[in-house]
Amino acid sequence: MKDENVYKEIINTILKSKIEILGQLAIKKARSVDGIQLSEGGEITSFSIDPKQVLDNFLLKFEEISGVVSNYTAQVVIEKILDKYPDIELPNRLKN
Repeated sequence: MKDENVYKEIINTILKSKIEILGQLAIKKARSVDGIQLSEGGEITSFSIDPKQVLDNFLLKFEEISGVVSNYTAQVVIEKILDKYPDIELPNRLKN
């Protein structure tokens, strides 16, 4: 459960940064990610599959819009979270 909350924090943080740039398109893209449930406001409420896989699916959806640069910006916005949880497993898309 702890890891699930960390993945929620990671995805919510990335999504907020995408909303700043893409607006409602970011929420629409996030809603199309397999394994994710979003609230009306665009916050992660639950996962129906492995959260690490959801994170990878999420990143892939945004690669469709912005290319791999999307992953680099995601790495930047989650740095502080990763400092708090250095042992969290990340998909390859977020590894340096």
